Amino acid sequence: MSDGEFTGFPKGAFTFLRGIAAHNEKAWFDAHRADYEAYCLAPARAFVEALGPKLKKVAPGVQWEPKINGSIFRINRDIRFSTDKRPYKTNFDLWFWHGNRAGWAAPGFSSA
Repeated sequence: MSDGEFTGFPKGAFTFLRGIAAHNEKAWFDAHRADYEAYCLAPARAFVEALGPKLKKVAPGVQWEPKINGSIFRINRDIRFSTDKRPYKTNFDLWFWHGNRAGWAAPGFSSA
């Protein structure tokens, strides 16, 4: 997969997501970090790069950044105020926003 070319999420992404759902713990994630980066993160970056220009055609003010804490949310969950203390998400969260700054105050498109 080259930069900006999205060909879909590979089977390994869904294998990883099933695995993190079954073994939602740091030791398992650390042992499978390379799978996360190759099968989930790299295709997510390509998806953001491919979809961003298409969204801009229908929503000219839309912005995106194909990186974590840009258009790609971290896999780590914020468990501080949650009754669910599992440390990792079992899904992808992506964000395309309007305006100069990403944030929940800005309107946008989200997969969450």
